[in-house]
Amino acid sequence: MNCIPLPPTGLLKSWHFLSILDNLLLIKKIVPFTPSASAQYELVDREIQQLTVKAAVSQSYKIPTLNDRYWVPGGNPSLIPEQGTSWESGLIFQRNFKGKGALKSEVTYYRMDVENWIIWLPQGNIWTPSNIRNVKNQGVELTTEGNYSMGSVKLKANINYAYNQARNQTRINSNDRSFGKQLPYTPLHKMQWNVRAQKDDFEVFINQVYTGERYDTSDNESIVAPFTLWNTGINYQWTFFKFSGNVGMQIFNVLNEQYQTMKLRAMPGRNYQINLNFNL
Repeated sequence: MNCIPLPPTGLLKSWHFLSILDNLLLIKKIVPFTPSASAQYELVDREIQQLTVKAAVSQSYKIPTLNDRYWVPGGNPSLIPEQGTSWESGLIFQRNFKGKGALKSEVTYYRMDVENWIIWLPQGNIWTPSNIRNVKNQGVELTTEGNYSMGSVKLKANINYAYNQARNQTRINSNDRSFGKQLPYTPLHKMQWNVRAQKDDFEVFINQVYTGERYDTSDNESIVAPFTLWNTGINYQWTFFKFSGNVGMQIFNVLNEQYQTMKLRAMPGRNYQINLNFNL
């Protein structure tokens, strides 16, 4: 791994070039050359806020795992490695609030072109992996996280959203209805947010997780419904003589949502967890 800093020029505040060159030997076979490079350019660099543009490009080579090949039942010893090229670009915005808090937001566009994509799909009652000759995977990721103090109360929050378009680019024959369709069990939309509040030794949190609809067939004719989960909990940090730890309670799926991550596989309704940890 080589990291090469370039000197600032004009509006250029900082510039980093990262180059990773891998060439490995595995099971008597030479893994293809997989270089990658990334760069960042600070458009704005002020005391209380920064704006940075980023970009990266890389090649990848993924060998099937032992589970992919030999899991019983369902493993596929005839799998071949994935190979692909990916690139991404985006913006990073950071702002601090004079010692009271900070905010960071990031937006990233990415694209991957992968040959021999490995995907697990059901064959009857058994899940088994196979290769898809070519997949174009592209999308946008948005993340924001921040913290703020109001006296003795500390607030933390984050939100993540992903739009992921992963489509089969291989047509086996003229009747292939999977060509150009979204890969099974890959949602177009996913979102999650979390808010935490801490005062002295107590902390409470609430979060929401949304998973959009997913197709369970390669021709996108059948849909697994989207779902939204709410979770909450409370934690207390305790000290007793020389001992310390925390005790907490969490409630998952607060609204008792009926949902499936895989078709015909029901997931738990409202459920609870109590934890007690000791530090010796």
